Amino acid sequence: MDSVEIFYNDIAFILQHKTNKAPNFLDNIMLLGPRTQYEKLDGTYETIPNNHSIHHFVWEHAVDLNCVLYCLIYAGAMVSAKKLELCQLEIIVVGRKCTYKGQKLDVMIVEKVLK
Repeated sequence: MDSVEIFYNDIAFILQHKTNKAPNFLDNIMLLGPRTQYEKLDGTYETIPNNHSIHHFVWEHAVDLNCVLYCLIYAGAMVSAKKLELCQLEIIVVGRKCTYKGQKLDVMIVEKVLK
């Protein structure tokens, strides 16, 4: 077993109760945001009951982030601040651009393949 496989298995064990929200790929963990932004018919967004300045989907994502970071810290894992990207509207994961609305091939990858 190599170090990447050991790391993958360790993270899978640490986050086993959050695999639907925080899947890991090799040495990366992605925290998936909520599947909805809780948009109302009038175009506004639901807020949390105790603070109407905070959108519900932002709060839900922050709670998931806190849970994942807590589990990693509790297990003694370290998070790379250089690689940490929080609350991004879109990210590139294994050659795919992932957004709230779905995913598509990254243009840079397509251009490299076509050359």
